[in-house]
Amino acid sequence: MKAGLLPIGYGVFGLGKMMANVANSLANCYGYEVELITSHSINLSEISERYDIEMRGVNIRSIPQLVKKLNDSRYLYRKINHLNFSFFSRQFDLFWVQTSYIPYLSFSDSSFLQVDFPFDRSPRANFWKKRLDSYQAVIANSEFTQYWIQKYWGVASHVIYPPIFPIIPAKKKPWILCVGRFVSGRRDKKQLELIEAFKHLCDNGLVGWQFNIVGIIQDQNYFDAVLDAAQGYPIRVYPNTSFNTLAELYAQSSIFWHAVGLGINPEDEPHRLEHFGMVTAEAMTAKCVPVVIGLGGQREIVENNYSGFLCNSIDEMEIYTTQLVEDKDLMMRMANRARLAAVEKFGSNAFDHRLEKIMSIL
Repeated sequence: MKAGLLPIGYGVFGLGKMMANVANSLANCYGYEVELITSHSINLSEISERYDIEMRGVNIRSIPQLVKKLNDSRYLYRKINHLNFSFFSRQFDLFWVQTSYIPYLSFSDSSFLQVDFPFDRSPRANFWKKRLDSYQAVIANSEFTQYWIQKYWGVASHVIYPPIFPIIPAKKKPWILCVGRFVSGRRDKKQLELIEAFKHLCDNGLVGWQFNIVGIIQDQNYFDAVLDAAQGYPIRVYPNTSFNTLAELYAQSSIFWHAVGLGINPEDEPHRLEHFGMVTAEAMTAKCVPVVIGLGGQREIVENNYSGFLCNSIDEMEIYTTQLVEDKDLMMRMANRARLAAVEKFGSNAFDHRLEKIMSIL
C-alpha cells in the first residue's frame, strides 16, 4: 500500500511535527510505503533529528509547484492546477493533505484532509462542497479549529491533537520562558508586549528572575526591536535555536508566558488566535507553569487555576506571575498538575489512539 502526505511545511515549533508523526505511524504501524511530498528538497535525517522521530519507511519527494500552489489561494481556483493535483492523487491508496483552504478534488481511493484552521472562510471555488466530499475524513488540530471548520465550511471533523513528547524536567531556575516566531503585524507573537510586562515587574520589585525568549527570525526588523527593548534588563533572546537548547530551557524554566490573541476579538478574527498551542503543551510536560492569554486552543490545554492560568490581559499575566513567584507551594502543585495533564491528553498514547480511530474509517 502506498500513502502520499502533503504537509504545509516543516517548522521547529509547529506544523511539520504532526505530519512527521503521521508519516512515521503509517509506515511503521500500518504498513504503508510513505512519501512525504515537499516544496523543496529536504533531508529526511533533518526531520528525524528536528522532531526526534525515527522515520523508517518514509521517503521524500520534492514537487515544488504542487505543494506551493495547494496553500496559495491565488492558485486554488485554476482548472489546470486542479486537474494536475487530482490526477496526481490517484497513484496513492491513501492521500493525506494538510491545508487551510478548500482543497482540490482527490481521486485517491482514500483521502484525509488535515486543517490547521479554515482560512477560506467564504468558499468561492467551483463545486467546493464536492471537493470536501472527496475526502473520507476532515481532521482538525483542536476543538477550536473543529468549531470553525463546521461554522465556515459546514462539515464535521475529527480532532487529532499534535503529539507532544514529554520533556524531562530539570532543577528549576527563576526563569520565565516565551517561545514563538519573531514576526510583526497580524501574526506577531507579542514578544514586545511581554518584554514590557517583565520590565514592569522588575521595576516593581521582581528580583533574581530572568526572561528567556526563543524563536525563529521571520522578520529582522521585529527581532531587532525585541533586542532593543530587552536592553538593560535580565532578558536573554535565543534566535533560531536548536530543539535541544529549547528543551533545556523548557526543563529549567519555572513559568511559561504566551500572549498570542492579546487584544483580539475571538469572534471577528479567530484566525489570529492560537489554533492549538503546541509550545504551551510542551512547556507543561517540563513542569513549566503556563500563564497565557486564555483564547483559542489554549483553553483546551490549560485548566484555569489548576494546571496554570488563563488570562484576559497583560495585567492579569503580571498578577498571576507574581502570585506564583511569591507562593512556591502553589508553583509546585501547578507544575505537577501541568505535566500530568499534558502527558495524558497530548502524549504519544493519546495521539496513537486518535489516529487509530481515524484509520478505522478506511
